[in-house]
Amino acid sequence: EFHLFLESIDNLKDYAIFYTLFWTGVRKGELLGLQWKDIDFSRRMIRITKAVNRFGTGGHWELTSPETLSTIRDILIINTLSDLLQDLYEQSKAIIGFNDEYFVFGSDKPLSFTGLDRIYKGYITNSSVKRIRIHDFRHSYATALIELGVDIMLLAKNVRPFFQRTSLQHLWSSVPE
Repeated sequence: EFHLFLESIDNLKDYAIFYTLFWTGVRKGELLGLQWKDIDFSRRMIRITKAVNRFGTGGHWELTSPETLSTIRDILIINTLSDLLQDLYEQSKAIIGFNDEYFVFGSDKPLSFTGLDRIYKGYITNSSVKRIRIHDFRHSYATALIELGVDIMLLAKNVRPFFQRTSLQHLWSSVPE
C-alpha cells in the first residue's frame, strides 16, 4: 500500500516527507525539526537531536529535545532515501538565503503540524489506500525492517522508546513464520 500511496505524490519535497517517515520511523515533531545540518550524506545518517513542539495558537512553535535523552540517536538511512534527500538538498540550495540551518521540510521555519496533516490528507484522498495516522508510519517502519530480517536489537535502538511501550507481539504477528 505504501508504494500505491507514493504514486499519488506529485512533488519531490512531499515524496521525501513520506519516504523519510516510512524509512526512518521518526515522529512527526522529529521529522519537522530536521535541519540540513542533521543529515550526513557521506555516512548516510540522520541525527535526531530535537523536535518541533507546537504550543498555543497562531502557529507558535519551538525546537525542543526529543521526548527523552534516550531518543537522541543516529539513524542509518537506505541509499534510496539518501539519494532522494540529496536531490531535495540540491533543489533547496536555490532558495535565497539557504543554509544548513534551514529545515529539510520547510525553509527558515519548519513545516507546521497542520501543514503536514493537510499534505497527507490530500494525497491519501487521491490514492486508493486506507488512511492511517502519520504516527503509524513508525509502526510500518518497524514491521518492514523485521520482515527484512533486521536485528531486533538494532531496530529497538533506532525506534526507541517505541519498544519500551509497545508489545513486540504486535509486530511479530505480521511476520510470516
